Amino acid sequence: MVRSIRLLPLLIWAGAIFALSSYPNPPGPSGPDHTAYLVHAVEYGALGVLAARWGCHAFPAAPLRSLLIVSWLGCVAYGASDEFHQSFVSGRDASYADWVADAIGAVQPNAHALDAAGGEIDRERHADGENVAARDGEDAVNFV
Repeated sequence: MVRSIRLLPLLIWAGAIFALSSYPNPPGPSGPDHTAYLVHAVEYGALGVLAARWGCHAFPAAPLRSLLIVSWLGCVAYGASDEFHQSFVSGRDASYADWVADAIGAVQPNAHALDAAGGEIDRERHADGENVAARDGEDAVNFV
């Protein structure tokens, strides 16, 4: 039950991105393109954090590097589907540059988590309140 509850924030955030993409003129910055790219990076950065957080708790025995790569690829795929979705919304279009901003934003939390782990795959995680220690005694990171 706890694992499925951790999925809820990820689904809500993905739904919010989808809903905002449905607006012909979405709320937010209407300034230069770099401001819009920053917004894309931030919203997909949050998606990346939520995806990685869920993955770490849903699959506690999986290597951190694998979980972060899969969560990043999921965010990149969601960003591509979001751009495709926008191509059907009047007044919007699909933008390769927006998709790249999504991918860069989603990779930031994952890169930070790997950096915090010293690039090591093994680390300490909590699964349903139970402590899972790093297998090789290396420095551990807790990505919650």
